[in-house]
Amino acid sequence: MTFLAPLALLTTRYGLTAGDLRTQRRDELLALIEETAAVSRACGAPADVEATLRFYDRLPAGMKSSMQRDAEAGRPLELDAIGGALLRAAKRHGVEVPVATRLVTDLTT
Repeated sequence: MTFLAPLALLTTRYGLTAGDLRTQRRDELLALIEETAAVSRACGAPADVEATLRFYDRLPAGMKSSMQRDAEAGRPLELDAIGGALLRAAKRHGVEVPVATRLVTDLTT
């Protein structure tokens, strides 16, 4: 989740590739990785923010998320399965996730 949710939500919301996301939205990417890591740890799963960010830095620059490709093709989004699952887990464990909440809201409207 610490890798998937930020990639899916940010690339879909802004229509950016992984390379553009790393450069144009790095602060937001880091904030969202930190939020998802906090939720993962609250659920008892290991999460390493720095390792996840290093992984992002190695992604092919032109990579798009599957949710982004679905949005571009006009197909239904996996928003509830990814963003919704993150928000539900955060609520269940009392973890604040303002960036994730805003992105899910933006993508819902």
